[in-house]
Amino acid sequence: MFTSLYQVTKCCAQKTVLQHTAKSLNREIRTIPVRLKRTFSSSGCHGHNSGLLNDAFPRCNRSLNIEAFLLRYDKSMVPTSHPVYEIVARVTRQIINANLDIPLIRDMDWTINIINEPEKNAFVLPNGQIFVFTGILKAVLNEDQLGIVLGHEIAHVLLGHAAEQVSFAEFVDGLSIILLAALWAFLPNDGIALVAQWFKSKVIEIFLHMPYNRHLETEADEVGLQLVAKGCFDVRESSAFWECMALESEATGADQIELLSTHPSHQNRADNLSYFIPEAINIRELCKCPPLPHKDPREMVRRLKQHLKKMKTEDEVVLPSGVTVKV
Repeated sequence: MFTSLYQVTKCCAQKTVLQHTAKSLNREIRTIPVRLKRTFSSSGCHGHNSGLLNDAFPRCNRSLNIEAFLLRYDKSMVPTSHPVYEIVARVTRQIINANLDIPLIRDMDWTINIINEPEKNAFVLPNGQIFVFTGILKAVLNEDQLGIVLGHEIAHVLLGHAAEQVSFAEFVDGLSIILLAALWAFLPNDGIALVAQWFKSKVIEIFLHMPYNRHLETEADEVGLQLVAKGCFDVRESSAFWECMALESEATGADQIELLSTHPSHQNRADNLSYFIPEAINIRELCKCPPLPHKDPREMVRRLKQHLKKMKTEDEVVLPSGVTVKV
């Protein structure tokens, strides 16, 4: 049985993924449009521009040595007969079956690979290969949260982010060559050129690559939430999941500096998803999904944060000088 990563904060006393009862997958195919920016037209689900993605896939696939990756984790692959595999397959089917009105999802051959490694990660390749590390299964508290994670990764594929990253990298490389050539023309010195190249690479990484990647992550969060809303998942679990991740990072001292990361901070992701949740709930209603559970996971996280704040206050004493010391 997978245990929660949030034991340090006793976060959200819910059933783990292996204990959660799956909902019926025999639902009618939905036709609620999903807004796939830049890839599909605003009319939504009919794939008017889907050829853009299909043309980009071969270029991306050539740069991905899938065989080497599979060989690397060959001994860590979870067999298809394992209960964990069925859980991931069930959640994946629920997302896919609810979005068959999107041609790229309908026409893709989806393959699930589960890797028994502690890394908290999951990703989907442009060819439909889904990779889930068991570390992420220990981080989610239920199948709704697992659906949020997988919906986000599938959204990356629908939005053609792999192709965009390749194009953006080519643009940055070309820009770098121009800048270095100009610098060399004015300062034809090897030492200065090396320092300038190092400085330029850091500046480009911080002010171009990382912000661009954070934008892609936020975009995939929004579209992924729409996908899982059509699958009748509890979309409120999206912000609850990232709130819990933020609490865990704070408790373990693993807070990330967003400026120096390719991903938004956990708290910012929770805040962004909170903004999109009302629209996702509306999509669920249009899809005639069952009503959301009465207990709101966001309220549970809010109470947890209040409890942790109270505990922290009780463990500290403010001296007359205004200095706070731990008891």
